[in-house]
Amino acid sequence: MTQPPSHMTIELEEKDVKGDLAKVVRSMSQLRAETIRDRKLTDAQKDEYLHMTYRLASGIQAISDEQMVKRMQLVAERVTKNPSLLQYDPMQDGFWRKNDPAFSENLDDLLISIVRDDFTDVDAKHHVLQAVKYLGVEDSPFEKREEVYDTILPFQGSVQSELNEGILKRILGKLFGAQYKLEDLESLVLSVDAVKDGFSPELIDIAKEMGYSNLRVKITDKEWKRIESQLEYARIASSDQMQNNQEGINFYNKLVKYTKPISYLFLGALPRSLQDKLDNTLPDFSKRVAFSASCWTEIAGSVIGAASLAVLNNHPIYLLTGLPTLCDGIYRGFKGLDSEGDNYEESRGSVFLKPVFYPVERHLDKKPKGFKVLTIPIRKMKTSKPLPNPLAHYDRVARLEVPQDVEQNLVWSQENHHSYGKHFMEFVNSAESIPEGILISRHIDKESQSVAYSHETAVDGFAKNCALYCFNGGRRYLVTAIGKESKRKVFVENIRRILASDKDLEKKLGEMGKQTNAKYLHIIEYQNGEITRDLEGGI
Repeated sequence: MTQPPSHMTIELEEKDVKGDLAKVVRSMSQLRAETIRDRKLTDAQKDEYLHMTYRLASGIQAISDEQMVKRMQLVAERVTKNPSLLQYDPMQDGFWRKNDPAFSENLDDLLISIVRDDFTDVDAKHHVLQAVKYLGVEDSPFEKREEVYDTILPFQGSVQSELNEGILKRILGKLFGAQYKLEDLESLVLSVDAVKDGFSPELIDIAKEMGYSNLRVKITDKEWKRIESQLEYARIASSDQMQNNQEGINFYNKLVKYTKPISYLFLGALPRSLQDKLDNTLPDFSKRVAFSASCWTEIAGSVIGAASLAVLNNHPIYLLTGLPTLCDGIYRGFKGLDSEGDNYEESRGSVFLKPVFYPVERHLDKKPKGFKVLTIPIRKMKTSKPLPNPLAHYDRVARLEVPQDVEQNLVWSQENHHSYGKHFMEFVNSAESIPEGILISRHIDKESQSVAYSHETAVDGFAKNCALYCFNGGRRYLVTAIGKESKRKVFVENIRRILASDKDLEKKLGEMGKQTNAKYLHIIEYQNGEITRDLEGGI
């Protein structure tokens, strides 16, 4: 799929192509919005979208020039080099701008060169890519065409799952040096097990870049308490307790069960928290029996051991060697009795084992006891609405039949210094109302003797500036410029100075291109309500 075909049946008349392109793109965006809203895609919708892709491809083929064909070839080459781009979707744009900037830049340029003045819809780049894919396999065998046609859909979702896992693991490892567990990469929800490594805000950024609508992350209860205030929109999808290793529990339960005469003497002397954990975990372990056996064994062992040493060494001083453990055993025994003094319910660990097992207690205390699964919304699942386009309004204003006395208000003199341009604007306001949703700024410039109406639209990192400049004598200029984001006031002033000069319109267009560095420029000249010249540049 390296170049568009050399021939294709055109189903549209040449004069209607440009107007039809905008209509087709709008229809494709409407269908895309339906599939995203309903979260399903029927075969009928797939067929309808494929047919609209054919119509769009037909229109592009009809208006394509050498430069546009070159841009289509550059986009097709990137797709051929990386087949994952067959499933590109505007929701993935952040990812591809980082990982394949050449593709993103060429697709942007191609989109602008095709839609031109109708550059108002971010989703349009998705439809243009489908048309390039369609054209790229037009002369291919049916098997290849079918493979590509199956990828021509109004909505693709997140980055291709086969690509996802490797990339996500690499990104996560690079950012955090951690081994997050990835789950369920097929849907629009990125699921990450962060029980071991904890939550990081970068997970949200990664999910957004790769086209996911939600992030589902599994964290410990303790981690949730730490980050709860930071995640205002997070929702707890589920909560549960950590599951114990049942195989390990069964093994140690049998080991303790069959070694009670020995194991109970030691286990009953463990710190209380460890005894409680054993009592709650091992079915056949009795904390009360183990504790009482341990206490009496410690007391008896201390007495017998000390007495034996004294006899063997023939000196009573050795009786003192059993005193520490004897006191420990007696203290534990009394403290372990319940309030009635007849049951060992309040077990106490040996003071001699406490320092040894303190690290174990700390570890078990830190070990997560429960977890939560959070769902964090990344983006609303809806397509961008087509942005307002003031060009039709500007065209009507440029064609207005203005009374001579009102037109004269565009000529500055000392007599109208304070009222310059205001009568003209009042007439325009009374004759043409501004369409709903369009914010238009008005500019009066006495030096260039003009009144300007301007509107700027931000479209996916670009700024689309549309302005109508009104000069005396029925002379009007409608200018559209698409480029990287700029300041509207600076744009209006720069263009106004150029238009006020006596240069030829083509030279003015060239100078505008240098001043604005726009990817697309369009200037229409009106004289007394009629279009006299129509020039494009930057494409």
